[in-house]
Amino acid sequence: MILKSDDFLLFDMISNDFTIKKNRKLVFELIFFIILKK
Repeated sequence: MILKSDDFLLFDMISNDFTIKKNRKLVFELIFFIILKK
């Protein structure tokens, strides 16, 4: 799968938001969900 640069920006924003909240598990679930939706 090829991710576009704006996907990485989105992941970055999501990661930063959830990392601040100490909730990495949700970050990974959300990223996998986004990837699977493509």
